[in-house]
Amino acid sequence: MLRLKTGFISGMVILLLAVMAGCGSKTRVSDETADNILDEKKALENDFAVALIDSSRAVNISDLFKRINASSMLRSGGILDSSTYFDTLQSIILDTIISLEAKNMDLSRDFNLYWLYSDRFRSLYIEYLYRKLILDSLKADSAQVDSFYLAHPEKFTLKEQVHIRHLMIAPAKMKSGPDSALYWGMADAQLDSVARVQIDDLAARVKAGEDLGTLARQYSMHEESREIGGDLGFIGRGMYILDFEKAVFALDSGQISEPFRSNDGWHIAEALERIDSGLVKLEGRYYDIAEKDLKTEFARNRSLFFIDSLYQDAQFEFNDSALMRPVLEVAPETWAATVNVNDTIWFVRLPIMFADFQKQRGLDSLSLTDKHEAMKIIARPLLIIRAGDELGYGDDEEVVAQKQELWDKYTRAMVIQEGESRGYVPPDSLIEDYYNKNIEKYIIKKPVKVQHIIVEDSLFGEFLRDQALSGIDFLDLAQEHYPGAQEIRRAAADLGYIGPDEMSPEFYDAAMRTPVGDISHPVKTEWGYHIIKVLDKKLNLGLDQVRGEISTLLIEENAKAIKAAWRERLLSKHNVTYFLDKAARLNIASLKERRK
Repeated sequence: MLRLKTGFISGMVILLLAVMAGCGSKTRVSDETADNILDEKKALENDFAVALIDSSRAVNISDLFKRINASSMLRSGGILDSSTYFDTLQSIILDTIISLEAKNMDLSRDFNLYWLYSDRFRSLYIEYLYRKLILDSLKADSAQVDSFYLAHPEKFTLKEQVHIRHLMIAPAKMKSGPDSALYWGMADAQLDSVARVQIDDLAARVKAGEDLGTLARQYSMHEESREIGGDLGFIGRGMYILDFEKAVFALDSGQISEPFRSNDGWHIAEALERIDSGLVKLEGRYYDIAEKDLKTEFARNRSLFFIDSLYQDAQFEFNDSALMRPVLEVAPETWAATVNVNDTIWFVRLPIMFADFQKQRGLDSLSLTDKHEAMKIIARPLLIIRAGDELGYGDDEEVVAQKQELWDKYTRAMVIQEGESRGYVPPDSLIEDYYNKNIEKYIIKKPVKVQHIIVEDSLFGEFLRDQALSGIDFLDLAQEHYPGAQEIRRAAADLGYIGPDEMSPEFYDAAMRTPVGDISHPVKTEWGYHIIKVLDKKLNLGLDQVRGEISTLLIEENAKAIKAAWRERLLSKHNVTYFLDKAARLNIASLKERRK
């Protein structure tokens, strides 16, 4: 059994030895250490703890393998020692501690999280009640389905349509295909002849028994359908050009066409299924559709009846003094109404709800009566949930489990948000301090990139400048005219980025005055006359220019510091014991194998 420090150091020693032994080649595992390398199968045969929290909550090797398998660590597979998987183990431990801390959190203390929890639970509970009270009890016999079918002919009257798959060879696309070089010199008539030969050959293969869909994936030039075997789905009249429509609607179900021409190329088409126009027979999937639609109608009617009955006995009390004020001026946690004494509608929901109600009703503004009406609609879920509780559904195992799962989720969020930075704005003094301490980032020591040529007199310098401005490459001129050995002339002429201390003041001042891309007139220094080509300039950045950038950086640093302190605080509240010697080295499968 090892404590953190011992396990970490031993892991680092193992890692260092592995690196020293490797030196670019694979590390060979001796027979002596092979038994200490665990693969997942071997580890799970006897699942054991790799860490223990507060002497009671174990983190097992199975938990570690599960987290590693879900990550991108060692994409190609290989050996992880304890030092390299330690951060992953720590993340599992932190998650476990967050769950332990969450059990002591009172979610009702956080208005926003509690509202999110309540709203999500209401939605799930209402879905459950709808299924239990409405859907599960719906029955529709064949006579009722038949009556529904006859009463709604518009739902079951179809236009003529045919399910088509096809293969197309398009002369116009042959010049851009994989064999385009063969066709560039061909006229349109020649291309059409080649396309006809290809489609005839493919038609012969279909007649010999090859599958049209398979051939379409290989050869079809219809990009929209090639990858799905040429399948166009069901098509109706008027959806495609007339030549194509005429050919495919002439096919019987299961029939394959002879090659035919349309404006976009040569085709072979197969009619997989036909549907004639008119009222479909009430059988198969159309019976299922009619039955489903009938049950939906039953469910709607029953739901409305159920909700109406709830409203008849409902008691509302409205906070009119708050409701008479503009909704955005009222604090979100203010109560707007109570429903049957026990349930409350809060103002947090009202801005969006009132806006939707106003839009649906086409109102310019909402009167107090309108607001009452809107809140009665908002109260509908509360009435349904209260009815479900009175009928005992709130104690159902599924509902209780959902409620607990959501409670755990949002209490964990309470713990996690303690480590989040919210609304932090760095003061100007801190931004200025950062700028001054990191001034080297913003003051460019070498601001100008130059090339130059040294000559003996200014007239010749002007001549070279004119040649360079006419289009002759500057470094080619330097190769010919720069003083010194020819093999170093280009390198000597190209100075790169320079600062004020690297050249004479006359040279540097001329370079800074010359626009980027331009060439200076001859400048005299102790070395002679220089013509200077300016390639680039970097300007110093003032505080106002980088204030936003520094502010963002400080916000990120503050967030990291808060999260690190929160993490340390959580870990310090719990005693964590590690057993890294039991899983010193893990043999990890490749990412591809893990995700099979």
